[in-house]
Amino acid sequence: MKILGYSERGLINSLIFNIGENKELMDKFIRLITFPTVIEIGEPHNYEILIEQSFSEFGNADLVIVVHYNNPTNKKVLFIEGKVKTVQAKTWSLKSQFDKFIDINKTAGYSSNLFFQLKSKELLVGTLNGNHQPDKYGKQRKLGSNDIVMKSI
Repeated sequence: MKILGYSERGLINSLIFNIGENKELMDKFIRLITFPTVIEIGEPHNYEILIEQSFSEFGNADLVIVVHYNNPTNKKVLFIEGKVKTVQAKTWSLKSQFDKFIDINKTAGYSSNLFFQLKSKELLVGTLNGNHQPDKYGKQRKLGSNDIVMKSI
């Protein structure tokens, strides 16, 4: 079998729609994720999935997985950014993405940088927790009032 594709959106959609509503498959998928810090996933009760969700000035997330537990006050939110670089496979690396993020002096043209996207989601979480901080360019990002964005929040 040969499957071809070039977009994060297609990759994420294919993955999630193949998992479907099968909690056991989602459990297995979640356990494949390696986190940079120790995050205990535990035994989720259920999941809520948002694909290509807009967060206004904080950007879109390729995939958001809300991990629900039996205690409704406990939940974890995972922001997942996908990158498909078939043409740039030899030159694209996490290190090169990070180096570009550190050297960015302007916002134009850099919004697809992996670390720029992840930093935007970190700023979103900080804003939601009352810790409003400007981005590295001094811009104070806002959620706005779009009903769909606000419902996802």
